[in-house]
Amino acid sequence: MDPAVADVLADAGYVLEELVPPSVTEASDVWLRLILAEIRMMWSLFEALVSDDARRFLAAALELGEPLAQEAYGAAFMERQGIARAWTQFQAVTPLVVGPVATEPPFPVGTDLSGADDVDRVRRTLDLTLLCNCIGLPSVALPAGIAHDLPLGVQIIGPRYREDLCLTAAWEVERALGTITPVDPRSGS
Repeated sequence: MDPAVADVLADAGYVLEELVPPSVTEASDVWLRLILAEIRMMWSLFEALVSDDARRFLAAALELGEPLAQEAYGAAFMERQGIARAWTQFQAVTPLVVGPVATEPPFPVGTDLSGADDVDRVRRTLDLTLLCNCIGLPSVALPAGIAHDLPLGVQIIGPRYREDLCLTAAWEVERALGTITPVDPRSGS
């Protein structure tokens, strides 16, 4: 966790503990299997609507997994339910999780268009974010500092249907640290 965010939350009365949450990598893998299956199912409906870059990205992404048989597709949903159950149990004791939006600095423009290996590397930097997408957890992503002229992002993840907890903690962080952006959006630069 970003030290500035940790200090703000501790000052606001949150009890902080460094823990390893359950099944983060597994959730990202399940999300990938499910989303690739859904892209394959719907590709003929939206192929003509996407840009050439989107088509290249999706072609590279589709190389990351084989088409799923119906049984494997159903099994992936069951695996997703198991991960969601583990997070429900985890968050009964630890309601908020603060972690990175991405585990690496932003990748160079076009990296996600360079082939399957690069698409997968980029995906791996987003495992915690993809976990939220996979099992439907609310989260707030916000900048917490700046390094090399880029914002450092954190996300605050709450239990299902507890957006209020995420938003309250994010408000505490933003109130204490201010609105951090590398570029003033009012200046047009």
